Amino acid sequence: MSFLGVCCVPRTPVLLSPQTSSSLETELIYGQAFLTQRQEGRFIKGTVVPLCPLVGGPVSQGYVRAKDLKMSGPEALYKITSLKAPVFSKKNIKSPIKFLLPFGARLVVESSHRDFIRIGRAQYVHQKHIAPAAEHETDFVSVAERHIGLPYIWGGISSDGLDCSGLVQTSLWAIGQGCPRNSGEQKDGLGTPIDLQAPLQRGDLVFWPGHVGIMQDEKQMVHANGFHMRTQSEPLKAAAQRIEKSEGPIIAIKRL
Repeated sequence: MSFLGVCCVPRTPVLLSPQTSSSLETELIYGQAFLTQRQEGRFIKGTVVPLCPLVGGPVSQGYVRAKDLKMSGPEALYKITSLKAPVFSKKNIKSPIKFLLPFGARLVVESSHRDFIRIGRAQYVHQKHIAPAAEHETDFVSVAERHIGLPYIWGGISSDGLDCSGLVQTSLWAIGQGCPRNSGEQKDGLGTPIDLQAPLQRGDLVFWPGHVGIMQDEKQMVHANGFHMRTQSEPLKAAAQRIEKSEGPIIAIKRL
């Protein structure tokens, strides 16, 4: 019987097959929903529920460890706004930290205590690390820039590490915009195409076969990539010359 599950750990992999050695399709982060289909051993097969759905857009499917899901409950009305938010064991910043929540994690608040909210038994998050889930940022490029230096992780979408399309998706979710998971889907589903020779501007998405970057201005780009093994800001010209040798030339530029 299917049910709506919710990720109950900071992040968990969504795998292509029900085994720990499987390739990573994407991730769920704390508080994100997963529409289950059936259980296969220690794994549950299902569909990822995006934090900001794209109407009519593609969704990711795969297998999640059953122990990392719980039955959905009240609506999560708050979210994490810092790249990492410590979950304290007491209402005190000097108390032991139980774990860290990633940027964008959704929270159900059980109670409020001056500077803290309680999200579970002996689990407290500082008020300065949260905001209402319905509040959105205005500049997705600045969100992407906050991730500079974080490690590149194939299939990652969290502030523990992400890939090129994960960076785009996470950054657009922060402004309340739906976004497909993979770069090819993003190329087909986002924005308006512009001429490859046209002047670029902040927020343009540049696509190669299997890769995407976000323009910071007309010349500089931020992207999570396997060459640097991190999210990096670099001149588009230098990146394009390098990427063309292995993946081919730029195939599309989209303006949101």
